[in-house]
Amino acid sequence: EMKDGKKVVKLSLNGAEILEKLEVAEAEAEKEAEEKAGCGTCPPSVIFHPEYGRFMIETTPSGPYGGYTRDLRCVEANMRVRREKIKKFTKPGEIYSTMTTYPLMGDGDFTTPSFKPNGPVAKSQ
Repeated sequence: EMKDGKKVVKLSLNGAEILEKLEVAEAEAEKEAEEKAGCGTCPPSVIFHPEYGRFMIETTPSGPYGGYTRDLRCVEANMRVRREKIKKFTKPGEIYSTMTTYPLMGDGDFTTPSFKPNGPVAKSQ
């Protein structure tokens, strides 16, 4: 995002919108994944889940990995598939990060759209 001619980094709160699009796309791709059946004992697809924050999307393989050493090669490929699928639905200029926290979280106007952190949901239990 540009502000006063300078690049500004903000946390995008559109995880829920991306998740909706991913669910539709995954439902359509589910038949293809079942036909391909993954690489041997590897899960054929991924599952997207809502997470605590509106900026978060959780992803998991569609099934467990196999119990053999050769199955370890599937982990990186599955993670790459997850990132590529999410990237299809991000807005121009947005970057999908795998960090669990955002360095500027809580520092001034740090989200897009802008919201002040507040309310009982944001308080630690």
